[in-house]
Amino acid sequence: MSKKFGSLCLAVVACFLLLPSVALGADSFAVYVGYADNLRASGFFPSPWLGATNVVSESASSQSFDTGAIRIDNTGATAITITGLTVKFNGGSPAISIWSPLTIGPGQIGIFTQTTAYNFDSSDFGIFGGLPPASLYPTIAGNNQIGGCSSTASILTASGDAALCSANAPVVSFLENGNPFSATDTGQILNTGGWDFVNNGTFGEDGNESINWNLIGSTASRGGTNLFSAFCVTLEVSHEEHKKFELHSRFMLAPNNGAIDPPNETVTLQIGSFSTTIPSNSFRKTEDGSFHFDGEIDSVPVDVRITSHDSNSYGMKVRVKGVDLSGLADPISVVLTIGNSTGTTAAFREREDEGCECDREH
Repeated sequence: MSKKFGSLCLAVVACFLLLPSVALGADSFAVYVGYADNLRASGFFPSPWLGATNVVSESASSQSFDTGAIRIDNTGATAITITGLTVKFNGGSPAISIWSPLTIGPGQIGIFTQTTAYNFDSSDFGIFGGLPPASLYPTIAGNNQIGGCSSTASILTASGDAALCSANAPVVSFLENGNPFSATDTGQILNTGGWDFVNNGTFGEDGNESINWNLIGSTASRGGTNLFSAFCVTLEVSHEEHKKFELHSRFMLAPNNGAIDPPNETVTLQIGSFSTTIPSNSFRKTEDGSFHFDGEIDSVPVDVRITSHDSNSYGMKVRVKGVDLSGLADPISVVLTIGNSTGTTAAFREREDEGCECDREH
């Protein structure tokens, strides 16, 4: 039997995301969600914001803000036009659609937020009202600073409210150059965890509702999503009777972004149209200090090992059986998200770019 391999290796400084609902070969863009409150002082106000270089929006930067916000980064080489943007809360009600079409040029950032004072005050749309239940307080040991439906996976599970939160998560949808896109704000940033976050002073926080940009669908963090400072990938695709692929990766976290914690964080890998998510509490730490998962995700055998090289540099090896990637068209998107840290690149098979040393992880 013949065997053919595609190789790709790119060092990434500016990361971008091609989400599963965007067809292969479509325009590339990243979607983030945040909450902006400049009525009170806070260190978590979304950045970049209106008025910054390369930011386009129909909303004026001079407003007083108490508002949810959607950010779309155009990471491709051609302009994209966003139409029909709608955000649905609590299974469909309310459904907010207040934005005009917006064209975002290559390298530009589009921000959709309140168009007049407080007409997207989405922290008021939560299912819990003024405060979260005690089982989802942000002060619970191991929880994040948002709490409520934005709590860590283990705390949500223990609370018994995981299904309720999931059913009421905000959903963002729009047309991008006529192509439909939809994604769920699983971190529940737009509704600030399902409770009126202005009351966070009850838990010793700053009384401000701001939440920095979170990549939509990632683990919630009030400080926002951390992007890898470098990301290098080699992908081997087998054309044997039993379809499989093997991926080797090196990635670095930006300085001061802390460390990843695979046993306690969700790990998601997307390669083109294939995506797999390994839930928190699935990895185990081995005797050599690496983190290992070997099991089935949606009936697909997945073997992942993550190794720490130093305080902010990691290697990862992934083996997946029973998945056929041979039909993927260039460019191939590769997205890795661990907790609230993520890195993304688009690459071409059967090409190894010079200057990228992507060591294999054994």
